[in-house]
Amino acid sequence: MKVFSVEEVAKHNQASDLWIIVNGRVYDCTKYAPDHPGGAEVLMTVAGADGTEGFNDIGHSKEAKEQLEGLVIGTVEGARTMTVVEEAQPQGASQSSTAKSTAPPTSKEIPMPASQNRRLIVVAIIILLLLVLIMYPIDPILTEIERLEQLVREQDSMSTMVNRNRTHGDGFGGLGT
Repeated sequence: MKVFSVEEVAKHNQASDLWIIVNGRVYDCTKYAPDHPGGAEVLMTVAGADGTEGFNDIGHSKEAKEQLEGLVIGTVEGARTMTVVEEAQPQGASQSSTAKSTAPPTSKEIPMPASQNRRLIVVAIIILLLLVLIMYPIDPILTEIERLEQLVREQDSMSTMVNRNRTHGDGFGGLGT
């Protein structure tokens, strides 16, 4: 498999010549871009660059990952690589014999995204928001709602009395002046 530098991949950043990097592997998406379910614009946002994070975060189907593997043209120089199909396997699952590292880990290694860490952060934010909602003093809000409801009842009561007086006289049994 051919090895490309990041700089070389960066030159292929047009719709007519569209390469992307995912998990340290280089893919030629030029012919596929018009058929991409999210539109060619999605691929153009990472044209000539590393789209690993976006690709892995979207949650592509196994079929989509296998389709991408059909577009592989090489690897990134000095990067640890894995196929996008292998990336989808849970940690500890056996990887296929095609999982090969092109080089030992180096400081230039393209890091694999930590999707599980993102999920944990989202869960933590949700828990934090729930705690804020629980701790926020809701009593003043409920008190204000009750006060407004009482005002509405008083208005309704006053309106009823005024209408009754108009219908039945002055409210003094017709003895008014």
